[in-house]
Amino acid sequence: MTGAIVAVGIIFTLLMPGFIFQKALLRTENTQIERRPFTVMSTQALGLAIIINSLGICFVKYLTPLTVDYSIWLKVILNKSLPLVPDEIAIIENSIPYVASYIVAIFLFSRILGSIVQKLWFEYFPYKDSKFSFDTPWYYELKGKLSKDSDAEFIVASFVQDIGNTAYIYRGILQDFYLNKDGYLDRIVISNCYKRAFENISSDQFCNEELPFLEQMGFVLLNADRYVFKYSEIKNLSLEYQKMVKQEETESGLSQFT
Repeated sequence: MTGAIVAVGIIFTLLMPGFIFQKALLRTENTQIERRPFTVMSTQALGLAIIINSLGICFVKYLTPLTVDYSIWLKVILNKSLPLVPDEIAIIENSIPYVASYIVAIFLFSRILGSIVQKLWFEYFPYKDSKFSFDTPWYYELKGKLSKDSDAEFIVASFVQDIGNTAYIYRGILQDFYLNKDGYLDRIVISNCYKRAFENISSDQFCNEELPFLEQMGFVLLNADRYVFKYSEIKNLSLEYQKMVKQEETESGLSQFT
């Protein structure tokens, strides 16, 4: 029984680098950028684990003075099919510190390698219409990364939400977003948030040029730095992709931005 548990533990440990690499590759900030069926993830993790462990074995073999008797570990995995002799058990006991070091190193390597690959992936395929983009529409939409022509530096979100019997329009800068476990939008975080009731604006208010434009439209700035809204309670979400445009320096020497 103990041998079987050890064998399962070794197999699980050998597979873990593949899953660690996938997690580092497919998660950025607070977002899972692509979700795949478990069978697909497992198959890919197996292939990745073989590649990563092969690199680790080559490193140990050619760049360290250590020698590994793989036949002994094969016996451990096969359990009772090939029983161990006392000398082999002694070899395993003496190699435990090295095995533990290898496991920690290969796990860290998998995590770092996954992050590096993700960074390179986004650098060379940054947009939704890129040839090898991730299958995550919400991520690209809410990051303003649809195409090279619509690459946004910030996004203005506008939407309608019902409170009681009254519908309100909200408008502000999209700061963050969160996806649920199925990959769909769960919450959005808005800063510089304005709000007004969904009703007609009087012509007198709209013509008052002394007021800022949004206040002319009946909006009121909410007194909070960040507002969190559930997407399930939002209607008609619209996104405006904006860029900071540096204008010519004014006579005072100050730069203006719009």
